[in-house]
Amino acid sequence: MQIRNGVYRGSKGFEGVEYHGGATMTWVDFAHLCFYLPDKVVGYYLAGADCLQPYYDRSFLYQGEITSLGKNSVTIIIDDPYKNDRIVFAGEILQDRLQLRKTRQSAPNDVLIDDIFEFVGP
Repeated sequence: MQIRNGVYRGSKGFEGVEYHGGATMTWVDFAHLCFYLPDKVVGYYLAGADCLQPYYDRSFLYQGEITSLGKNSVTIIIDDPYKNDRIVFAGEILQDRLQLRKTRQSAPNDVLIDDIFEFVGP
């Protein structure tokens, strides 16, 4: 199985809530991973389900690379300049989906996300 060029979106959304002068704003963001094979660069961003513009612009706050790619497995390391740490995504390739766990290099046993990322295009 292979990773495809394009965007994979996590299936579990993260709900955001803000309060503004009596009004409440809510939204749901999803984790997105962008691949540009054969280049091993990977972009990572959080946005609404249909937001693919960062992929086209190649504009990410978080960028890294594929560090290991097997027949059915992948490991991705993303630099996090805000926390001076690295984000690690590792898991299995399942046709048009990736079963990934997100951890931090500084705390590899603390799983932050365990999700299925589905290929959404373009």
